[in-house]
Amino acid sequence: MTNSTATLEKPGVSKPNTTRFFYGWVMAPIGMVIAMCTVPGQSVGVAAFNQSLRADLQLSASELAGAYALGTILASLLLPLAGAAIDRFGLRRTILFVAPAFCGACCFISTASGIVSLFVAFLILRLFGQGILTLCSQNTLAMWFDRRLGRVAGITSTFVTLFMAASPLLLRSAIERHGWRTTYQGLGFLVVMILLPLLVIYKNRPEDIGQLPDGVISDIPDGDMQESPVIEGLTLPQAMRQMSYWILIGLNIVWSMVGTSLIFDVQSLGQTMLGADVVSSRWGSIPTDAANTCFFVSVGLMNFVGGFLADKYSLTRLLRIAIFGMLCGLSVLLFGSGVAFFGAYCIYGLAQGLLGAVSRTIWPRFFGRAHLGKIRGGSMMAMVAGSSLGPLVMGFAVDQTGSFQIPLAVFAVLTVIGFCAAWFIRSPRRA
Repeated sequence: MTNSTATLEKPGVSKPNTTRFFYGWVMAPIGMVIAMCTVPGQSVGVAAFNQSLRADLQLSASELAGAYALGTILASLLLPLAGAAIDRFGLRRTILFVAPAFCGACCFISTASGIVSLFVAFLILRLFGQGILTLCSQNTLAMWFDRRLGRVAGITSTFVTLFMAASPLLLRSAIERHGWRTTYQGLGFLVVMILLPLLVIYKNRPEDIGQLPDGVISDIPDGDMQESPVIEGLTLPQAMRQMSYWILIGLNIVWSMVGTSLIFDVQSLGQTMLGADVVSSRWGSIPTDAANTCFFVSVGLMNFVGGFLADKYSLTRLLRIAIFGMLCGLSVLLFGSGVAFFGAYCIYGLAQGLLGAVSRTIWPRFFGRAHLGKIRGGSMMAMVAGSSLGPLVMGFAVDQTGSFQIPLAVFAVLTVIGFCAAWFIRSPRRA
């Protein structure tokens, strides 16, 4: 009996799938739904509750931003451990644990009675929502796609972004009808009812069912499937020795800091740039809602286009273009006025959409899939931490000066530094 024949008879080893149907086309929409379920823990979701939280708990802008920032920072510190757990236990088991935990976080915030309980609620809400569930969603696509990862992630992210664009209006309508506490409870139970049934058909990676990323047919003997090059990659210590790793981490901090600030403080920014004549009792929150809609539509459009670009062109070049677009959007906010407010959100949205498309693709392509949970856990920690710092700076500026010029200028300087650093990024595999 030949060696290849012997390996075919090993128990528990699946033969590479040679059928035309690729299970990744089932996993792609599942990953998309997981991302949609993170809305209650995302900045865009929390922002819809801001006014209700401040009024009910009698908090100032800086107190609310401080609780949000501290909870988010502490949550981000746990994400590398979450990434390690994903690598060890698999995505399916992780989601099985996180979905009920996220539901519990939504129920807990509905019981908040002061700044301390609100801080704890933000901690667990951001950990399980924006943090671990987002990590699971991104890694789901990275496990199933390689050459097609950019376009698949771009398409699914477009639907996710459009859903997030509509979520503030849906959430505010629910808050007006049922109150913010009942709305948060309902969101938690809705997440569980959506995610848990999906786990019945969820598969961790294509190798588990005898397939390979993108649905390619393998000529690797069955017994060698687990040692296939497609599931190799740098370890976390190896990745941390690469300068590109730290540059990408720094860029994650900057773009999440700025983007979260624009979403979180859109109402205050709109009042400053548009003036009291536009943002008044007559118009209410319509202008600021329109700016957020412009932002998310732009992000969704560039997510779609950027996904195809990420499969065709240099990721580092696209990264530099995206950072330059961020700087253009910030410049309009700094020096523009009136309707330029909407233009700034459109420009920055396009830049963030392209940056998101590159970010979703560059980590698995640069560092491989074998230890992607740990490696991406570090990047997610940086992104979540950065998303907490921006609103904190903005909230402090509003309370102290009533102006956003100083924090916007700081963001612009950080973006320039990031643009310069992006020229030094090199693929570790090529190096």
